Amino acid sequence: MHTDSLVCKTVRGHLLRNIGKGLSIASLGGSDYGTSAVEDAIRELSESQGYVIERLDADTPASFVLHNPAPLPWFDRSIPLQLVSTLIEQDDIACSRCGAVSGEPDPYDNTRRVRLYIDWIAGEPQVCLPELSDLRAICSVCNEGASNITLQRPTAHKLLVQIRRAPAPDQIEVLKWLASKFPKQMVELASSSKPKKPAES
Repeated sequence: MHTDSLVCKTVRGHLLRNIGKGLSIASLGGSDYGTSAVEDAIRELSESQGYVIERLDADTPASFVLHNPAPLPWFDRSIPLQLVSTLIEQDDIACSRCGAVSGEPDPYDNTRRVRLYIDWIAGEPQVCLPELSDLRAICSVCNEGASNITLQRPTAHKLLVQIRRAPAPDQIEVLKWLASKFPKQMVELASSSKPKKPAES
């Protein structure tokens, strides 16, 4: 897990508490740590931690704004750009270990949000056209010590067993999530399950 400086934690905390608001260097901690230290922290948050921080030069003095609390995912450099683009377009990528999604509060650091790390499930595949199924997502909380762990995706049978054992409200939440992820397939399933009208004599 990435080790933060006190300045980084302070600046990130201010930005996350003021999503969409322009903050000056002074309000980000410049009066305590100095302009140079705050600018270095902003650069660290942008380049190493995935936060998209916009500089508003039209403001006097210049201010900085964080529009989205979710950091951009980190991708292994060997992953083809086409797969990277496809994954970024999806809004439901979750950690394959704990189910956390990008932007959730970090349970161990209230100044941090969860970031996803995208890597190969079992090393770079020796095929010409790797697929999304060859990749796994690990959140920043689970990432520590997980580099040598090969994760096995649960089978449909195991997932169904867990869902059947879950309370009805939880099953409904699963249904809602599936309906939002696969709207076309849900319509097709609903149509195919409708009872057919008896043929007119």
